[in-house]
Amino acid sequence: MKNYAIINYFDKTLTLFFRWQTFTFDLTQGDVGDFWHGFDTHDGEVYDINFLKDEGFEGSVTIYGTFLDENGYHCIDTDNVFNIDIKGFIGDENNYLNDK
Repeated sequence: MKNYAIINYFDKTLTLFFRWQTFTFDLTQGDVGDFWHGFDTHDGEVYDINFLKDEGFEGSVTIYGTFLDENGYHCIDTDNVFNIDIKGFIGDENNYLNDK
């Protein structure tokens, strides 16, 4: 299964299909235009998702692997990156961007 995302500007969600699982993120629970959120998969791996969106730019979704630092905090692993295809958009991007 290929990894991909669908952005729903109507209800301000991002649905991610990643590693044979489906995740839905509430885009109002982060910074508008630069959304970050951590999540874990069924096999216990922890990832960080970033949805970057600005006016005039289609947007991008990137998944980063994480590792535990010496203090037990999850940190982004820049050697473990997945650029996710956005397969579709629902609604008007201004419905999301006007929340800035």
